[in-house]
Amino acid sequence: METIRPSNEAELADRVADAAAAARTIAIRGGASHAAGMRPIATDFALDLSAFAGIIDHDPTELVLTAGAATPLAEIEALLDAAGQMLAFEPPRFGPGATLGGAIATNAGGPRRFAAGAARDHFLGFRAVSGRGEAFKAGGRVIKNVTGFDVSKLMAGSWGTLAILTEVTVKVVPRPRATLTLGLDDLDPGEAVAAMARACGSTASLSGAAYLPRERRVLLRLEGFEASVAARAAGLEALLGARPTDGFDWQAIARPDGHPLWRASIAPADATTLSDVVLLDWAGGLAWTTGEQRPHPNAMLWQGDDALCRSAAGFPPAATARTALEARLRQVFDPAGVLNPGLMREPD
Repeated sequence: METIRPSNEAELADRVADAAAAARTIAIRGGASHAAGMRPIATDFALDLSAFAGIIDHDPTELVLTAGAATPLAEIEALLDAAGQMLAFEPPRFGPGATLGGAIATNAGGPRRFAAGAARDHFLGFRAVSGRGEAFKAGGRVIKNVTGFDVSKLMAGSWGTLAILTEVTVKVVPRPRATLTLGLDDLDPGEAVAAMARACGSTASLSGAAYLPRERRVLLRLEGFEASVAARAAGLEALLGARPTDGFDWQAIARPDGHPLWRASIAPADATTLSDVVLLDWAGGLAWTTGEQRPHPNAMLWQGDDALCRSAAGFPPAATARTALEARLRQVFDPAGVLNPGLMREPD
C-alpha cells in the first residue's frame, strides 16, 4: 500500500481531492497508539501526518495551546509542565506515539475524565481537510467562540472518518500544587463501587477514583492547594477510612494488561455484573475487561490478536438512529467514503 506524505495542508487537500475523484480510499496514520484493537481496514493509501507536528502557539496567560495534530503528547506535556500547566482531560497514553490529534479524534480522556470532562470539553478549534479535499477551519482560541453549530465537538470522537485534523487548539489549566492518592483495601466490587460513590458524593472533589479488582483496592485522588488537599484527605479518612498511599502511577491506570482487552463505558451499578475485570475507572463508569467475547453492549475492543480484530468490529453496535445520523454526516464531510472507511461501521 502506497503511503502519502504531504508536507503542507494544500498538498494534503490536493491528494485527498484526487483520491475522492478516483474513488480511492485513505487510512489515516498518526501515532498509531489506538490501533491495537481496530479491525484492519483495506484502503488504497496510508496517510503519514508527521509533517503536521510541532507547537504553533502557547499563551500561558490565556491558557490556550495550538499545535500540529501530529505533535506527540509527550512534547506537549513537557512544554506545559515547564509552564506549570497541563491538559485537563489527562489524555491516556496507549502507546509511545500518542499525538494530540489522536487524543482529540478519539475523544480520549484519562482518570480525570469523570471530574474534568473528555477531550471534546477542552477542544476550542482546529484546521482540517475534509473527505472532499477541502481545507477548512472551525472554532477559535476562546471558550465562547461559537455562534452556530459547534463543529469542533463533532470532530472529537469521529476517529478520522469525517476530516483529517491538521492543527488543534485546546484549553489548558494550571497544574495542581499538590496531589495525594488515598487507598481503601480488601473490598469486593460491590463494596468498591459503593465506596467510590460515597467519596464522589462528599465534598472531597476527587480527580480520580478507581478500583483494582485483583488487588481488591480502591484508589482516590485529590488535587489542589496543599491545605485544601490535606483537609479533604482528613474528611475521606473520617468518612471511609481511606489512608494516604505512595507509588501509584495514575497514567498507568489507563493501560491495564490483558489480551484481548475490552473497554466499556457503563453505569457504575453494571460494573459489578462483569467478569474478568482488570480495572474500574471513573468511579466505576469505565470498565476494562479481558475475554474473547464482548462483555457488555457498550464494550469496545481495545487490544486483541489478529484473528479477533478481523472477526469483531472494534466499536460496539450503534442504534439505527445513530448510524443514520453518521451516514448523513459522512455525506456532508466525506461523500465518497475516502477517509478510514469501515473503521467505525461497515461501509454502506
